[in-house]
Amino acid sequence: MKAMKIPVAILAAILLAALADGFVLTRQCEDWSTHVEQMERAAVQEDWDTAQYALEDLTESWDKWQTYLHILIDHDEIDQTETLIALCKLHIEEKDTATLRVTVSQLRCMFSLLAEIEQLNIKNVL
Repeated sequence: MKAMKIPVAILAAILLAALADGFVLTRQCEDWSTHVEQMERAAVQEDWDTAQYALEDLTESWDKWQTYLHILIDHDEIDQTETLIALCKLHIEEKDTATLRVTVSQLRCMFSLLAEIEQLNIKNVL
């Protein structure tokens, strides 16, 4: 029985780390989604300066998380998200509300996907 304490403790630590990771990334994805909503709202009102500021805040926050993301998440999802952020920048520069709204919708879906990928649930375990 004594020999089982260390492996059980290691498994418990891994489980707690996985739960914490899912929680932290979900919260961060919600924060990024808030920036995206601010950007879209400003663009709909044709307040392009505010949309640009919201995008800059999003980009700054996204950049701060790169090391963490590259350790835990497949690079394809990160690359797709970065492509969508770059497209948002282009649409804001062009003041193209309709296309920006499509890209924003895709970006929201990517943030949902990133959060879902790190959730500890049966779908991700199997």
